[in-house]
Amino acid sequence: MSNSHGDAQFMHCDGTDPALPGDPWSRLRYHYGQLLGADDFQAEQNALVLRRRLHNTLLHGLGTVCGLRVSAEPSDPPQTRLIVGEGLAIDAYGREIYVNETQCLDIIGLHAGDIWETLALSPSAIPEDPDGEPLSDTRRAYVTLCYESCLSNQVPAITPPCGDASEALAFSRVNDRFRIDLVAEAPLDPHPLQRDWWPPGTAGGQGDLRVRLLDFLLDYPGAGLSLQQLWNATEKAPLLLAVVDLLHEEGASGEITSVEAIDNSPRALLPAMQMSAEQAFRQRLAGADTTPSLKLLAISDNSETADAATPPEYTLQFSGDLEAATVTTDSIRVHALEATGWSAPLSSSLTASGDQVSVTLDAAPVADTRLQLHLIGGGHQPVMGAAGQPLDGWWDEPVSGAGRGRDINLIRVWTPGAA
Repeated sequence: MSNSHGDAQFMHCDGTDPALPGDPWSRLRYHYGQLLGADDFQAEQNALVLRRRLHNTLLHGLGTVCGLRVSAEPSDPPQTRLIVGEGLAIDAYGREIYVNETQCLDIIGLHAGDIWETLALSPSAIPEDPDGEPLSDTRRAYVTLCYESCLSNQVPAITPPCGDASEALAFSRVNDRFRIDLVAEAPLDPHPLQRDWWPPGTAGGQGDLRVRLLDFLLDYPGAGLSLQQLWNATEKAPLLLAVVDLLHEEGASGEITSVEAIDNSPRALLPAMQMSAEQAFRQRLAGADTTPSLKLLAISDNSETADAATPPEYTLQFSGDLEAATVTTDSIRVHALEATGWSAPLSSSLTASGDQVSVTLDAAPVADTRLQLHLIGGGHQPVMGAAGQPLDGWWDEPVSGAGRGRDINLIRVWTPGAA
């Protein structure tokens, strides 16, 4: 699969990158009366292009930015067409790859081509008995996307002295394009220039986050690599889009190849920073949140004015009105720390009014007793707001996902008359 070109005449760059060679750290210095040639403009353009690529790969990484879903489309009942949707990706060298329209590959006769024998059997076709025959002729292939460029838009050009007629026309446009392939082996994961700084299941994923980040930044890109490889490399850096299982079978009209399964999940992802921040904070950052969560804003008590005989009383201020039926001694409890551990909930009375709740113990504990006030937001019988949202922690905590709450635990020492 490859893209279409609107120009009648174009020339593939055959693996070369029009932005190379170039130096991202050198740009033109203009002065009055300066004579500029094609090489000067090319150097200026290359510096900008290569610096942007460095920015992409070092600060963002590689993967799918948006779109590029791989799916199957039936030509009959069997699914014999692979579809790649339009979208944008960035490869390991920071090159943007834009697929401008949906791409389609008819695989109905793929079993008759040379590629079929290079494909390994799919795990679904391998029997448990190692000596058994394959359960079906199902092969595994990989859909990849890589950067490609071509020249287009020929225009008249000044022929150099002793030049021939072929030099009377020159291409005036560089087109950043793409190539989509169906291959037998998946690209390296991660790419040699893209390290896994937090490999799952290893000791490197433990410990202080800042220490791990510092070690990664100080060592990057690691032994045997140099940052110059990021802007001097000419090789392709294919991105994995999907794993595809292809089935060769006898159909109504003869032998055919069809799509048995597609898995888009193994691809690298490169979400927008805004999206990543909103996922981390569980809060809409682009504008006002239309579904505000229920938060505990403040808490006050009577410890400054009470004496040893006065039971503790706590006043809880919430961010919105409460659903009174959810304010119970099961959802708001007080425990005392005893020699054997935390006690069962102490007897108390609750008074709910609008966005406030008063919690009063039935009896005063011994002075200097450590008390725990526990409000349920994420477990059973949560405190809920009048709009149906569960209690979601303190006012300064990140917002949980819609419909998900968070408990609150507050530890205080009962010291009557304390300032």
